[in-house]
Amino acid sequence: MKFVFPNKAKKIEDKFFEFSFDDRDPQPEDYKLLDSASSLHYLADIYNWDDGEEVLDWIISNPKCDKGTALMIFWRAEPDYYTRYQDETDADHDAEEFRFVKKIIHNFETGFYKREQIHYDPSADGHDVDYIDKNAKWEIPDLMKKSTKGGNVYYIPDPIDLIQKWWSDYKRKQHRKKRKKRLSKN
Repeated sequence: MKFVFPNKAKKIEDKFFEFSFDDRDPQPEDYKLLDSASSLHYLADIYNWDDGEEVLDWIISNPKCDKGTALMIFWRAEPDYYTRYQDETDADHDAEEFRFVKKIIHNFETGFYKREQIHYDPSADGHDVDYIDKNAKWEIPDLMKKSTKGGNVYYIPDPIDLIQKWWSDYKRKQHRKKRKKRLSKN
């Protein structure tokens, strides 16, 4: 089990979540926030792919990247689509994404990812690992279809947020009880 605490999560979100929507890019010093396997996983999990693949490429190229994180990124890239291309030339305008998917496979096959402490199950994340594109020119290797071992990464919410949510839920329940009571009298 790994944790990402509120202060760290907020900083990661501020620097890396939907940065392109504000017409900015993460700066080299921002990457220092990503100093653990759990912080890399947290970012990969919340990442908006509309921001491009540069940050994700940095994550999958980082020696601290866990197998579970790399596998999550791989499946969220929808790799079955890129099996229709034989190579980068064949991929044409999808060449960058094709290279990205192949890089993760290569990293798995060569043992680049040394850690397997974060659990990821592609099927539980909604991916059909056995799907084969009718135009496929290569198959996704079996090692990319298996769940990784380890625990989950948990975001520990800010206690103030928890109290506010509890109070809001409590008020809503009280309102429903009063309303139900009023309606039952009529």
